[in-house]
Amino acid sequence: MPKSSIKEFMFVMGTIFLMEMADKTQLSAASFSAKISRPTLVYL
Repeated sequence: MPKSSIKEFMFVMGTIFLMEMADKTQLSAASFSAKISRPTLVYL
């Protein structure tokens, strides 16, 4: 496998990993805001 292919593969995997982590963060924020009485405080 050429070096450029490995570099591109790692870039794509890193991007997917960051997108998945952002998705989990959004879900946890939405879940937490549903549990408290003033949900706007979660997003400030």
